[in-house]
Amino acid sequence: MMDKYPCDPGRIRYSWADQRRVGDDHLRRCSRSAQGVYLFLAVISGSKGLSYYLDRTIRHHLSMKQDGLLLVRYNIIEIALLLYVHPLYQLLSFDLHKSDFREHTNFMHSVGDFKRIPRRFSHD
Repeated sequence: MMDKYPCDPGRIRYSWADQRRVGDDHLRRCSRSAQGVYLFLAVISGSKGLSYYLDRTIRHHLSMKQDGLLLVRYNIIEIALLLYVHPLYQLLSFDLHKSDFREHTNFMHSVGDFKRIPRRFSHD
């Protein structure tokens, strides 16, 4: 079994659901497909919100095509509920101000960072 380490240790989302996601309309800003992927990741992720599920496995379980998953992932990242550094998904805490891990890793933190992702960290 592979050890998991958070991409952003300052924004760990623990296994309990954060009800503010619904109350503050974060999930409403997601498409229905994005809500489904977020729920799937919440169910399968560990206690710190981390998952190494491959895109093809997620697509299989949710009957999605690759382009659909990429758009959904982009949507969830855009509203700051998710980080993705291939192959690791990290569901984020609600506290946006806690840290900015880009200073240390040069990995994606927001939609504007997509251009900064090294080729080796693209989708599978």
